[in-house]
Amino acid sequence: MEPLTFLLVFFECILLSTVRANNQTELVGQVKQLDEKIDALRREVWSSTRNVPQHMRRDIEDLKKRSETSENTLDSLDRKLQLVITSLNLVIYDLSIIKQNVTDISLTINTFNERSIVKDAIQQVFQNQYPSNCLEIKQKTPKAPSAVYSLQFKNSSNVVLAFCEMEYDNGGWTVFHNRYDGQQDFDLDWNNYRNGFGNIAGEHWLGLEKIYQMTKGEIHELLVDMMGENDARAVAHYKQFAIGGEEEGYALKLLADWSGNTGDSFDYHAGSKFSTKDRDQDNWAEGNCAQSHGGGWWYKSCDRCNFNNRYSPGSQSNHLQYQIMYWDSFGGPLKGLKAARMLVRPRQ
Repeated sequence: MEPLTFLLVFFECILLSTVRANNQTELVGQVKQLDEKIDALRREVWSSTRNVPQHMRRDIEDLKKRSETSENTLDSLDRKLQLVITSLNLVIYDLSIIKQNVTDISLTINTFNERSIVKDAIQQVFQNQYPSNCLEIKQKTPKAPSAVYSLQFKNSSNVVLAFCEMEYDNGGWTVFHNRYDGQQDFDLDWNNYRNGFGNIAGEHWLGLEKIYQMTKGEIHELLVDMMGENDARAVAHYKQFAIGGEEEGYALKLLADWSGNTGDSFDYHAGSKFSTKDRDQDNWAEGNCAQSHGGGWWYKSCDRCNFNNRYSPGSQSNHLQYQIMYWDSFGGPLKGLKAARMLVRPRQ
């Protein structure tokens, strides 16, 4: 290389190194200035962030408390609203019951009004004299309802209360036996069966003396109405029926001309006297049928039907045979009846 060229290259390198050194020094200074500005900004931000909580903390805490109070208030309002809704539902339910009760009362009042009108009409028809039987009421007042009426049997000065069935088989029937729920005790003594017991409008026995007074003057027909298992119905109808007086032991003096949709299980008892646990008038020499079977009845030796025994519907165990309310040809002595009625009216 020539000396001149070498010198030019040498001076160029020295110049470049000087420029680079100057640029580097300048860059370092700029970076330092940037660092100082960043530190200043950090101090300013830190100062600002320290000052902000001092004047906002109370507001933030207050807002926080208000938020918690609002949540508690909303929870309380929600509980109160639920309580109000529950109370309103109860009120609506109570109103529906009251409405139904008012409807029932209205219907009852209408029924009483109708019966009152009918009874007033009956009173006018009989001119303040009592009818002698339910058939007489039915004939003179065809729309008379089934209800309890005051009767005065022929050749009797006594007025008695009796339930008249005015719908079944053209009506006019006087009910002297009714049993359907077992609430009334039928295992009673002679005086009770003679005079009668129970609720005339519900389960009852009218009384042997009343049955005698009612049937002694003219021939009556007897209707035996029964309900068995699954509400099956059976009826036995006798066109002739009468019993004797107390001196005859209220014997079943007349029972004839049977018809019906079940067998005649009552005929076995025809002619038998009435027996109770304290008055044995049956034909069983070894004992007292009323004591053994329970309840008063026209026992022979002892029975093939009995409506005054123990009330126990449905199938029974062997030890209760003949000791339940039953009709032999309608289920037998191990199948208790659900309901039974005995009704009479003058033969037409």
